[in-house]
Amino acid sequence: MDGIGAGIYAFLNRLLIPTGLHHALNNVFWFDTIGLGDLSHYWAGDTSANVGWSLGMYMSGFFPCMMFGIAGAALAMIKAAKNKKAAIGLVLSAAICAFICGVTEPFEFGFMFLCFPLYVVYAALYGIFTIITYYVGFRAGFCFSAGATDLVFSSFLPAANNTLMIIPLGIAAFVVFIWYSTLRSPSSTSRPRAVRMKKPTSQRLTRMPSWQITTSPQLQLQSSKVWAARRT
Repeated sequence: MDGIGAGIYAFLNRLLIPTGLHHALNNVFWFDTIGLGDLSHYWAGDTSANVGWSLGMYMSGFFPCMMFGIAGAALAMIKAAKNKKAAIGLVLSAAICAFICGVTEPFEFGFMFLCFPLYVVYAALYGIFTIITYYVGFRAGFCFSAGATDLVFSSFLPAANNTLMIIPLGIAAFVVFIWYSTLRSPSSTSRPRAVRMKKPTSQRLTRMPSWQITTSPQLQLQSSKVWAARRT
């Protein structure tokens, strides 16, 4: 399936992160479990001529999303946040971590359980960019994750190709992920109506004359006479 198959893999890789089952897919496509081993062959210095697929196709699509896409999503979230200082501390630090070393869990676990439909869209964007990177010929690999550090080191290996394509791909991912972060789930579009709270009973009773608080009719009549005498 070439690029389409790589895109499906990238989509499932992100989608299964909440359960941890993405590691099962990684063992199939990145390591030599069933004869593929995209990561193993890439860092062994092989080329596409030595294997039966375009070497690096199962890793390249992660770079624009992790390095630039998450940064765009973080910028949009900070802009929309009411408490910008807290958002900067949480989201911006996660974006920097993703750009440098490709660690995305601080960002992903911050919203995947709050709004899973948006996380599905997030995973789909990985699949789309993996397909795009396949057809534009961008090839890169990683031994840890798809961050800038691995991109620099992998660019010196024989299987690397069109490394500078990360710039236009990254810009595209940055813009698309900004749009993605402005989406809202159907459950979050309606705001809860404000509820007017009644004052506590004790506060209401203290403002009432004492003769109105009593329950006995005789005491109420007697108290009303005393209250009227005080007013005159």
